[in-house]
Amino acid sequence: MDDLERERANLGTAYSDADAIWSLMNSLATRFIGQSDHQRLASLYRYMGTFSLDEGRDSFGVFQDSSRERLRAATLEGSTHAEVSAIRDMSACEACVALDGARFTIEDALKRLPIPHRNCSSGYGFCRCMWRFSIPPF
Repeated sequence: MDDLERERANLGTAYSDADAIWSLMNSLATRFIGQSDHQRLASLYRYMGTFSLDEGRDSFGVFQDSSRERLRAATLEGSTHAEVSAIRDMSACEACVALDGARFTIEDALKRLPIPHRNCSSGYGFCRCMWRFSIPPF
Protein backbone atom coordinates (compact mmCIF):
# COMPACT_ATOMS: atom_id res chain seq x y z
CA MET A 1 0.00 0.00 0.00
CA ASP A 2 1.48 3.38 -0.98
CA ASP A 3 1.26 6.62 1.04
CA LEU A 4 -1.77 7.91 -0.84
CA GLU A 5 -3.71 4.68 -0.33
CA ARG A 6 -2.77 4.65 3.36
CA GLU A 7 -3.83 8.26 3.85
CA ARG A 8 -7.07 7.68 1.94
CA ALA A 9 -7.82 4.71 4.21
CA ASN A 10 -7.05 6.82 7.30
CA LEU A 11 -9.39 9.60 6.17
CA GLY A 12 -12.27 7.32 5.24
CA THR A 13 -14.57 7.02 2.27
CA ALA A 14 -16.09 10.50 2.64
CA TYR A 15 -12.81 12.05 1.45
CA SER A 16 -11.43 12.28 -2.07
CA ASP A 17 -7.96 11.49 -3.37
CA ALA A 18 -7.37 15.26 -3.47
CA ASP A 19 -8.19 15.44 0.26
CA ALA A 20 -5.72 12.63 0.94
CA ILE A 21 -3.01 14.38 -1.11
CA TRP A 22 -3.67 17.65 0.75
CA SER A 23 -3.42 15.81 4.06
CA LEU A 24 -0.07 14.29 3.05
CA MET A 25 1.26 17.70 1.99
CA ASN A 26 0.15 19.19 5.32
CA SER A 27 1.95 16.39 7.17
CA LEU A 28 5.11 17.09 5.20
CA ALA A 29 4.78 20.83 5.86
CA THR A 30 4.51 20.13 9.59
CA ARG A 31 7.74 18.14 9.42
CA PHE A 32 9.54 20.98 7.59
CA ILE A 33 8.22 23.53 10.08
CA GLY A 34 9.59 21.42 12.91
CA GLN A 35 13.00 21.38 11.23
CA SER A 36 12.93 25.10 10.34
CA ASP A 37 13.51 24.02 6.73
CA HIS A 38 12.28 27.28 5.19
CA GLN A 39 13.49 26.67 1.63
CA ARG A 40 11.77 23.30 1.32
CA LEU A 41 8.69 24.66 3.04
CA ALA A 42 8.54 27.58 0.58
CA SER A 43 8.70 25.15 -2.34
CA LEU A 44 6.09 22.88 -0.80
CA TYR A 45 3.73 25.82 -0.17
CA ARG A 46 4.16 26.93 -3.79
CA TYR A 47 3.23 23.44 -4.95
CA MET A 48 0.29 23.39 -2.53
CA GLY A 49 -0.86 26.72 -3.98
CA THR A 50 -0.89 25.39 -7.54
CA PHE A 51 -2.61 22.21 -6.32
CA SER A 52 -5.29 24.38 -4.66
CA LEU A 53 -5.79 26.29 -7.90
CA ASP A 54 -6.20 23.04 -9.81
CA GLU A 55 -8.85 22.01 -7.28
CA GLY A 56 -10.67 25.33 -7.63
CA ARG A 57 -9.83 26.42 -4.09
CA ASP A 58 -8.54 29.77 -2.84
CA SER A 59 -4.76 29.57 -2.91
CA PHE A 60 -3.70 33.08 -1.98
CA GLY A 61 -2.86 32.29 1.65
CA VAL A 62 -0.68 29.33 0.68
CA PHE A 63 1.22 31.46 -1.85
CA GLN A 64 1.70 34.05 0.90
CA ASP A 65 3.14 31.30 3.11
CA SER A 66 5.57 30.43 0.31
CA SER A 67 6.71 34.04 0.01
CA ARG A 68 7.12 34.32 3.79
CA GLU A 69 9.24 31.16 3.94
CA ARG A 70 11.46 32.34 1.07
CA LEU A 71 12.14 35.50 3.07
CA ARG A 72 12.92 33.49 6.21
CA ALA A 73 15.27 31.21 4.25
CA ALA A 74 17.11 34.23 2.86
CA THR A 75 17.59 35.58 6.38
CA LEU A 76 19.22 32.32 7.46
CA GLU A 77 21.50 32.55 4.42
CA GLY A 78 22.65 36.01 5.53
CA SER A 79 20.54 38.26 3.32
CA THR A 80 19.23 41.46 4.84
CA HIS A 81 17.37 43.02 1.90
CA ALA A 82 14.87 41.86 -0.69
CA GLU A 83 13.74 43.26 -4.02
CA VAL A 84 10.58 42.37 -5.92
CA SER A 85 11.22 40.97 -9.36
CA ALA A 86 8.15 40.85 -11.60
CA ILE A 87 8.07 38.35 -14.43
CA ARG A 88 8.24 40.82 -17.32
CA ASP A 89 6.46 39.03 -20.12
CA MET A 90 3.19 39.58 -21.90
CA SER A 91 1.25 38.21 -18.92
CA ALA A 92 2.68 40.60 -16.32
CA CYS A 93 -0.17 42.64 -14.89
CA GLU A 94 -0.02 46.35 -14.02
CA ALA A 95 0.04 45.67 -10.27
CA CYS A 96 3.09 43.43 -10.60
CA VAL A 97 4.91 45.77 -12.98
CA ALA A 98 4.31 48.61 -10.48
CA LEU A 99 5.97 46.50 -7.75
CA ASP A 100 8.95 45.52 -9.91
CA GLY A 101 12.14 46.77 -8.30
CA ALA A 102 10.55 47.68 -4.96
CA ARG A 103 13.15 47.22 -2.21
CA PHE A 104 12.62 46.23 1.41
CA THR A 105 14.56 45.09 4.40
CA ILE A 106 13.62 41.48 4.93
CA GLU A 107 12.04 42.47 8.25
CA ASP A 108 9.82 45.01 6.48
CA ALA A 109 9.02 42.58 3.66
CA LEU A 110 7.87 40.02 6.24
CA LYS A 111 5.57 42.63 7.81
CA ARG A 112 4.15 43.98 4.53
CA LEU A 113 4.33 40.80 2.42
CA PRO A 114 3.75 42.73 -0.83
CA ILE A 115 4.02 39.59 -2.96
CA PRO A 116 2.15 37.69 -3.97
CA HIS A 117 -0.06 40.56 -5.05
CA ARG A 118 -3.69 39.78 -4.21
CA ASN A 119 -5.05 41.51 -7.30
CA CYS A 120 -2.58 40.02 -9.78
CA SER A 121 -4.26 39.45 -13.11
CA SER A 122 -1.43 37.59 -14.84
CA GLY A 123 -3.78 35.00 -16.26
CA TYR A 124 -1.98 32.19 -14.44
CA GLY A 125 -4.27 32.30 -11.43
CA PHE A 126 -1.46 33.39 -9.14
CA CYS A 127 1.14 36.14 -8.84
CA ARG A 128 4.45 35.11 -10.38
CA CYS A 129 6.58 37.85 -8.78
CA MET A 130 9.71 36.60 -7.06
CA TRP A 131 12.17 37.87 -4.46
CA ARG A 132 15.80 38.76 -5.17
CA PHE A 133 18.07 38.98 -2.14
CA SER A 134 21.25 40.77 -1.10
CA ILE A 135 23.32 41.28 1.99
CA PRO A 136 24.08 45.02 1.76
CA PRO A 137 21.42 47.50 0.69
CA PHE A 138 20.93 47.56 -3.07
